[in-house]
Amino acid sequence: MDALKQDRALVVAKVVLDAATKLIRSDEMGMLVAKLVNAFILYVSCAAFEEVAKLKEPFVMEKMAGYYPSSKQEYDQAGDDLANASYPFCL
Repeated sequence: MDALKQDRALVVAKVVLDAATKLIRSDEMGMLVAKLVNAFILYVSCAAFEEVAKLKEPFVMEKMAGYYPSSKQEYDQAGDDLANASYPFCL
């Protein structure tokens, strides 16, 4: 009886592993992951917009929780770097 249970467990383990491997390697899994990532990005963006919309006064980045003075400098520097970047492979 124990041998039968072990054989059954071995077969189930192989079938589940095979099915999981096929799913991971398929394009459907990639599409599912892409949809989940897109949905998460949209959800986070909407939450941020709702937080700004609830403000009773104009949006001032310096007053937001978690703001550090270096954040604006880093943001501005990143924008400048992007504007000044060259992309020779696009020509």
